[in-house]
Amino acid sequence: MDLRQNNPIEGIQSDLNSSLFPDQSVTYARNMAMQSQEGDIPFYQTENSLLKIVDLPFPCIGDIPLPDGTRCLFLTNNESSEIGIFDEVKKTYTSKLNALWLNFNKSNLITGASKENQDRSFNIYWSDGRRNPDRILNLSKVSLAGEDSIRLAKLITPPQISIQKSVGGQLKNGSYEAGIFYSMNGQRFGNFYSLTTPSIIFSDGAPNGALNVKISNIDEDFDEFQLVILQTAKGTTTAKVIGTFPRHTANVYISNFDRPEYLNIDLPFLTTENQIYTASDQISSNNQYLFRVGTQTAPDPNYQLQAFDITGEYVVWQTPENYHSYGDKVGYYRDEFYYFFIVKKTFVNYFPENIFCNRFSLIVAFTPMFKQYSCKFPFL
Repeated sequence: MDLRQNNPIEGIQSDLNSSLFPDQSVTYARNMAMQSQEGDIPFYQTENSLLKIVDLPFPCIGDIPLPDGTRCLFLTNNESSEIGIFDEVKKTYTSKLNALWLNFNKSNLITGASKENQDRSFNIYWSDGRRNPDRILNLSKVSLAGEDSIRLAKLITPPQISIQKSVGGQLKNGSYEAGIFYSMNGQRFGNFYSLTTPSIIFSDGAPNGALNVKISNIDEDFDEFQLVILQTAKGTTTAKVIGTFPRHTANVYISNFDRPEYLNIDLPFLTTENQIYTASDQISSNNQYLFRVGTQTAPDPNYQLQAFDITGEYVVWQTPENYHSYGDKVGYYRDEFYYFFIVKKTFVNYFPENIFCNRFSLIVAFTPMFKQYSCKFPFL
């Protein structure tokens, strides 16, 4: 025989005879909660009601608590996007930034974190699940915000560096190159940038060479940089950090490569690429640490097909016969055949490999009136 029993317990019971109900049971309940918001022991009470405080211009797809008790809201209707501040105490909403380039979408909820700066301003960090790059915004400097300027992975401007040979120094015979690291408080940041072509120093007698390094186009987000010089002498290449200089430094004169304050740096450190993570699935924080979950790097562009369509041009300089003793433009050997490749540096990453250009090449032939050839190619 199939024997079934119904044992009434505390809570809602709607399928038993009323004679079986204890005092703690109810048959129906609407808007009921089993415990209070403060976490008291279970008892029946009415669910908390909702009170309309403020009207928002668009649906909210995420919020970040701020250190002062307010909340930063992210709003969108899939066309317009806005960031604003909601104050629960004052019952107000203030728009801070409304821009199409924020590119929010209701299908990509926003997560993030905030921190207070030394000047009492607030930074917010957020991710929208890789729809856009992860971003950082100082809520006191919203007027300066732009689509690229608030990226968490900064778009770093490569500097421009050139070397001019000089005299009156003690540099050994050999080739010299220059490049820089950006730095913050003396700590190197990012990759090694803008390595120059080799400049040859040679003298028959005692060492008499010197270098005049000219620097420009330093990224405005950095207050300083470190200058690195590579020397190749007697078949050995050595790299040294010449010093840390303010960003407005435009000229550095180097007369002696063996000064004790110049610090050696390992060559592999110059060629190792730091991986740059542009976006993530989620951003959160734990006390003083910021966590990024499900990060992605900048995609490698497939530029080879476009490189096949590049057409080269060249110009020819006529130089004096003794140009090699003082000139700093590297030319080509005569009666040689040259192939050309592209190595392009983007703002956030390098091309993974050299890109071959097969539409042109260069043959340098012997012509008595020209002692050296130097060619320029408008690659990009």
